[in-house]
Amino acid sequence: MRLATFNLENMFERPSIMNLATWSEGGQVLQDFTRLSDLIQREQYSQDDKNEMLDIMKRNGGGCSRKVKVSIFV
Repeated sequence: MRLATFNLENMFERPSIMNLATWSEGGQVLQDFTRLSDLIQREQYSQDDKNEMLDIMKRNGGGCSRKVKVSIFV
C-alpha cells in the first residue's frame, strides 16, 4: 500500500501583507480590503461609493488609476 502526504500550505499563495514584520504594518491594507469588499457587494453604487472604491484601489496600488473610456455595442 502506498501512502502519499503533502503540505496543503504549498498549494496556496500567501498574501504579501501577511509577510510584514508586524500586523500593524498591514492593518490599513486589511481594513481597506474589508471596506472595499463591503462596497463592492452593494447592489447599487452612489458616486461617493465609486469615489471611495477608486481611492482605496489607488492607495493600495491596484485597480484603475486613470479614467478608462468603455464603449458597449449592442
